[in-house]
Amino acid sequence: MDEAVEQFTELHESLLREEANAEKAELEELLQTLSLRELADVGVAVPRLVITDVSSGLYGRTVVTFTSKRSALQRLHGNGPTKPPAEQLQHRLSPGDIVGLFRYDRPITGSSSAIATGVVHKIHVAGVSVAFEEQDGETWVQEHHPSSGESLGLVYNLLLVSSEVTINRQRNALRTLREGAFESPARRIVAVCFGGAGPQFLQLQLAVSMSKGGISRPREMDAFASEAADRSATLRSWKDVELSSEELQKGCLWRGWFCDTLTESQRRAVFLGLMSQDVALIHGPPGTGKTTTVVEVLLQLVAAGFRVLACAPSNIAVDNMLERCYAVAKGLQDTQLLQQVKRCVRIGHPARIDEQLVGFCLDRQHLNSDSSGIIRGLKASLDESLRELSAMKRRTNQQQQDGGGGSAKREMRAEARRLMQDMKVLQRKSVMEALQSAPIVFATCAGAADASLQRLVKGRERTSGEPEQAGLPFDVVVIDEAAQVIFVEL
Repeated sequence: MDEAVEQFTELHESLLREEANAEKAELEELLQTLSLRELADVGVAVPRLVITDVSSGLYGRTVVTFTSKRSALQRLHGNGPTKPPAEQLQHRLSPGDIVGLFRYDRPITGSSSAIATGVVHKIHVAGVSVAFEEQDGETWVQEHHPSSGESLGLVYNLLLVSSEVTINRQRNALRTLREGAFESPARRIVAVCFGGAGPQFLQLQLAVSMSKGGISRPREMDAFASEAADRSATLRSWKDVELSSEELQKGCLWRGWFCDTLTESQRRAVFLGLMSQDVALIHGPPGTGKTTTVVEVLLQLVAAGFRVLACAPSNIAVDNMLERCYAVAKGLQDTQLLQQVKRCVRIGHPARIDEQLVGFCLDRQHLNSDSSGIIRGLKASLDESLRELSAMKRRTNQQQQDGGGGSAKREMRAEARRLMQDMKVLQRKSVMEALQSAPIVFATCAGAADASLQRLVKGRERTSGEPEQAGLPFDVVVIDEAAQVIFVEL
């Protein structure tokens, strides 16, 4: 099996490297050969933008709103009680894209000539909001002056630039597989997937005994599995898990069925998943109810007290799982289950999540923590400091020309840094609280590499301002539409 893992990781690393080089070369060629107008025509550039708002974002990021200069001038000089209609920007940018910020009055020679790079946060009718990391947002954002009377500040271009964020995540996953396959908690799953071992299932009675009283101790799962192995009570074939029709009618392992419309085949598949010790596959043609079966599995696990990571290859598929779990729980007369489902967390960019499910988004859920009131106060103070820094830019420049200094600006910047650091610590704490209390965390397979989720699972050593945190791994991982996932994201 060692050789199989090595060959797999080497092959996919070479393919990822080739893909990354091809994508980068294609985009760099566009940036270096096309004019700004031509780049705008193909949708990879949004030219002539000015900054109209600056605010703080999650984890110390700076969120900057860019608006077309034409629309900004219309707002600035518009007459009458009604606002002029905003200019509709034409581009192909979408939330989550990596963009480079370029000065309008300087040539574009490729991604390296960007003065900063950020992530598209939100698309507006006449503009774009971009989130910059703390070190990128601090050096240039004070150069504009959105509140200086007649001036709109500097003019910028936003361009789609090459990024290896996703591919680096995939490379890290391959590295983790290669270097830690036999020491990680997933070693048994890796062995099954690469042919080093066969799947195993608990016998029915042993599986039922795991949850007398409704599994208040899901961490005892490993102990039960070890006991099963010692007693030779594990089943080696999925065929041995099949139950009679009479047993299926009685209910599921630990309680009754949540979806009363499940067919006999779907109920057998639910049992297969719940009795598995490592890997269980649910096959079926399109339209046979595989996702319905997955929803039943998720709700059974939640009701039993397990912590679950639920993934799918696309945002639509993830939202579908979450929406259906919530719909089933809401339709039942089970207040406790509904409250548990309401604590579920959806990881991902809010703009890419179904608007009806934004309340489950991590960016929203962390605001329900005990620290939320303090965070809101810090955010308001920080946003005010950022705007004041922008307004001080021109005054400071004039003072320096007259022989004065910029001490007030330095003090304001130091205060903004302090507020940002305090808010970052509290935000990370509130995010961890939201994730720790979530019975199910929903994410795309690529999104499961989110830094917050990694900190939750692996834990964190004590650092300045932040206490040590023990790892809190998931009990079960469920992947819907797994056949559509590329290997390196599984």
